[in-house]
Amino acid sequence: MRKDWMRTISLVLCLVLCFSVSAMASDGKVAMGRYVELPVTLPVEGNLAFTQADGAIYYVDGNGDTLFKSTDLNNWEMVDTGHDEQTSPSQGGINGIAVGADGTLYLSSGWAMLDDRGYPYVERIRDGKSERVQLDQMLDTGVDRLVLCVLPSGELLGLSDIEAYRFSADGVTQQKYAVSGGESMAVYGNEVAICSMKNSLISILDIESGQSLRTLPLPSTSSYGIVGYDAKGALYYICTEGLYQVNADSTMMMQIADGRLMSAGKPNIEARAILFDRENNPVIAYSNASVTSLIAYHYDEQVATEPSAMLSVFTLYDSDTLRESANKFQLKYPDAMVDIIVALPEGTAITRDDAIRTLNTEVLAGKGPDVLVLDGLPVQSYIDKGVLQDLSPTVQPMIDSGALLGNVVGAFSNDGAINAVPTRFLIPSIWGDVQGLSTLEDMATWAQANPDSLPFYAVDVESLIGTFYASCAPGWFTEDGRLDEAKMEAFLIAMKTIRGSWTYDAYVLETGNDIKARMKERGTQEQVWNPYSNRTDQGRSAELFGMNLISAGKQKQLPFVLRGVDNSSYPNGALAEKGGFAPLPGQAEGCFMPMLLLGASKSTANSDMALKFIEFALTEESQNIDLEEGFQVNVKALDAAQARDKPLFGSSSGGTPEYRWSTSWLNPDQQKKLRDMIEALKTPVIPDLTLYQMIVSESTLFFEGKIDAKQAAANVCAKANAYLSE
Repeated sequence: MRKDWMRTISLVLCLVLCFSVSAMASDGKVAMGRYVELPVTLPVEGNLAFTQADGAIYYVDGNGDTLFKSTDLNNWEMVDTGHDEQTSPSQGGINGIAVGADGTLYLSSGWAMLDDRGYPYVERIRDGKSERVQLDQMLDTGVDRLVLCVLPSGELLGLSDIEAYRFSADGVTQQKYAVSGGESMAVYGNEVAICSMKNSLISILDIESGQSLRTLPLPSTSSYGIVGYDAKGALYYICTEGLYQVNADSTMMMQIADGRLMSAGKPNIEARAILFDRENNPVIAYSNASVTSLIAYHYDEQVATEPSAMLSVFTLYDSDTLRESANKFQLKYPDAMVDIIVALPEGTAITRDDAIRTLNTEVLAGKGPDVLVLDGLPVQSYIDKGVLQDLSPTVQPMIDSGALLGNVVGAFSNDGAINAVPTRFLIPSIWGDVQGLSTLEDMATWAQANPDSLPFYAVDVESLIGTFYASCAPGWFTEDGRLDEAKMEAFLIAMKTIRGSWTYDAYVLETGNDIKARMKERGTQEQVWNPYSNRTDQGRSAELFGMNLISAGKQKQLPFVLRGVDNSSYPNGALAEKGGFAPLPGQAEGCFMPMLLLGASKSTANSDMALKFIEFALTEESQNIDLEEGFQVNVKALDAAQARDKPLFGSSSGGTPEYRWSTSWLNPDQQKKLRDMIEALKTPVIPDLTLYQMIVSESTLFFEGKIDAKQAAANVCAKANAYLSE
């Protein structure tokens, strides 16, 4: 017999959440009291749907086969629902559950097919027997998700992302509600609260008449919003910014937990349901792509309201991986608040150069952030000017113990000092016909021997230079840090040879794919090659189209920047049985691009906390996720990623000639080959956007046939070396 839930849960690590905006009481003492986060152990994991009725919490697995019920969040009763997944017309599994006062169970999914017609699917299960409920007002709506509530009368409330209705128990419409874009709903007494992210408000409606009782503007612009009533009629709302509460008949929504310090603030999960335990404490179901978790909350008067330490982390570009790590750090160290300063948020008018100049002024003045994400920043300049701490006392023992990939993490070691440490890394690779391709000269020779084959999707000069930058740039420099004219000349000749007779206009005519135009329209052309800003799907359409071309046999090789173990499944799926993979040929060996490159300011007053943050970012706990922002440098985390076996989603098909591919895991031999590539990495590449743009602009006349390669190389080096000397 298990112990009482609260006693059992106290034995686990409590994850502390911020409760209010004020850390100081009126008498000058530190304010006390905040909510703590307590994970609930579930009998099964997966895509789960949750609901509540008569003081009990219910959940069902994604197949709809098994129902679990608990009144104490400790002991779970398992019930066979009678649902038959094999005979169910539901498409995509069960994603909704509702329970009536008499124990009748309702399962729902977005849609089902019947007589070649799609409609929201509802299944009623009572006394172990299953029957379909056809909702008369939701035929052919094509909704993604259907939210159900069961009223005490046995009537049903149905909410989709399009509309909301009250139905009889048999699916006949009784009332349509004047709302649209519904995200979630909750019922208390005679009222229903419907959250609409589309309209940025919560509508409180009379269930019987459909009349509006009051509206509540949403306190945030979060991508999701979930509502729930507690046993006393208080309405709760959860989003990425935190947990909010509004009392009955009030329009004042008060934040009671800060999303930055709770699971709601994690970038890769969303809240799915707000429930309540027998003491009326909130219990929230969270879900990512494959797993739903349940977390309980209770108020602890013995914990300080706000963390006592503020740690500032500067980054040019936003990163989900950075935010995930910061969130985990805060939960591990509840006295710390991590403030992530994004200099170039999406849609900003600030230029990269302006952001760096502002940062440089602060850093050189002994001010600025505690921790620097050095991606896109002048790393070597910061090291030379002595503004970064030596991290070797923290990092070197982790390397020596074998916990980290020493060849990657120690790449910035200089005379025993480690001033910058990559927490992730990218690998420039080539897929397809890669036999005998190890150098840039090999690539050029192959292109000469295959003049009729499309070399790459990157047949414009900008993209071609950007493609090979990561495998060539380290080979351009002399020992004193200047660009070598002979090496730049060899690079430009190889680029022109690889390009051959192909022009961008011919490429567009051949493929119908004007990548440059689309990137210019979306303002993301830079992201085609810049790995630091290429952390979303923006700018990756070129790689996607390259996979389509190689799948159709129009292309022999595919350059692909590998961003993690999961990410490698995309080119592998497109290239199954069409060849292998290798490091991208270039003028240097063992090239990789460090990502989330961290450094600690020498002038920080939070040195201990800054070092703790960097150390934590390197741990398995922090690195056990793959958001396609780089491979893990923690060996155990990387091992787990390579051994992971999970469902894959992703495919592409169509076109003339036809292409068809689906994501595909690397097999054991391929995983070993990938690991061998990783362990052979030794040369970090830090892309310099300014240098890249100089190479493109000063070599244009060469690619147009107006000057020779020697002159173009001289022009590039003259301008670049003046820039580098600054």
